Amino acid sequence: MGRWSHDITDQRRAAEALRLAEEKYRNIFENAVEGIFQSTPDGRFISVNAAMARIYGYASPEDMIRAA
Repeated sequence: MGRWSHDITDQRRAAEALRLAEEKYRNIFENAVEGIFQSTPDGRFISVNAAMARIYGYASPEDMIRAA
């Protein structure tokens, strides 16, 4: 039983580390003053931050993605 509980503890620590890393990335992406985006290999936007949308004259990231 000792090893099993150790495995669960390791999984919880890994899950928490992943959550913190995702939160950190999301914060950088959402609050950057530079335009940041993700796109498919053929150039279609997957995600765009607010700065990118503003730079290109869109009201929101969603508007920019829809227009592309």
